[in-house]
Amino acid sequence: MQKDSWPQSAPFFSLGWVLVANGTRYNIGYDSFNQDGDMVASFEENGIAFQYPENWELSREDTDQGWTVMVQSPKTAFFLLAYDESMPDAENMADTALEALRVDYDELESEAVFGTLAGQPTVGHDVQFFSLDLTNTCWIRAFAGGTGTLLAMWQVNDLDLEEMGDVLLAIRMSLRVDD
Repeated sequence: MQKDSWPQSAPFFSLGWVLVANGTRYNIGYDSFNQDGDMVASFEENGIAFQYPENWELSREDTDQGWTVMVQSPKTAFFLLAYDESMPDAENMADTALEALRVDYDELESEAVFGTLAGQPTVGHDVQFFSLDLTNTCWIRAFAGGTGTLLAMWQVNDLDLEEMGDVLLAIRMSLRVDD
């Protein structure tokens, strides 16, 4: 297992507004979030919260043991967070997500990783696969937090990675899980 390597080269801008996540300041360019420089939107439920660009679409579904929420950019990037109050094993959740991707993309490449997210230790996978002749990169992380187990997944294709990579990082860094 390799230590979490994200971001490999996420660009940051000196213009725009500042996101403060977990005590760290991130300068985010206005056009990284939306063309008008509007403030970000936020999601909060079960002591779990994150910020995302206002021009991204949020969808939420209830599940048998919790919920799943996804924010989708106007382009190809998305961030998904699943909450399971039955507290399944984090490694099993990450492996199950990887296997679900493998069903659709049998030639995907993955590397097991560990790191931190929302101040919690994570297990997961860095994944690359081809779809519609484009390379897609997906990061899968799972961890126990507060009252349930969380699975975070964020993905973007290679054409949008430079523009959306910093936005995905800002969303990830804004994630907060109360004990």
